[in-house]
Amino acid sequence: MARVNLDMILYNRTAGSVLISAFITLSVFCSVLYVSCKKVAPKKDACTNVVCENNGVCNEGKCSCPDGYDGDYCETIWNEKFGGTWLVTDSCGTQRDTFTVEIKQSATKASFITMNNFWVHNAIDILAFKNDVLSFSFKDSQNVYPGFYDNYWLTKGNGTMDEAAQNIYGKFTISYPPQGEHVFSYHMVKQ
Repeated sequence: MARVNLDMILYNRTAGSVLISAFITLSVFCSVLYVSCKKVAPKKDACTNVVCENNGVCNEGKCSCPDGYDGDYCETIWNEKFGGTWLVTDSCGTQRDTFTVEIKQSATKASFITMNNFWVHNAIDILAFKNDVLSFSFKDSQNVYPGFYDNYWLTKGNGTMDEAAQNIYGKFTISYPPQGEHVFSYHMVKQ
């Protein structure tokens, strides 16, 4: 019978364990080193091919437009769509009036429009300002019967455009003491 050298078996077993441990440690180290040294691709700038007009600013691939400009690239001047002659029909209770108003772009701000011949007393330079892409509000406290009755005031109002149909719908309030406030509904049709 062959005699087994117990010391030799124990030595080979320990050496094998050390070699396996060393191999696993080296593999983990190399994996970490590879991952940490791997080049990360630079993040693509979403604004590289985006050109914003009218002083718009690109942010994450979309244009942020200054007041008075709209569109994907700030290419649309807000008040242009309202310009021209409009036939207006308004009503308040049983009173119904029809008149023609001229809407002009503000010469100084793209977010304002000016209406001339507004209401039945032909008020001039009635100012309105942008709410959103298709709507506006009238500036509060504007005299609508200048030179005759200085107490006829447009106190508030708004309008929303149906761009496809070239219509504007809205309301405005006229205050003329001692009769109080009267709310008018109106409909404008572009001529």
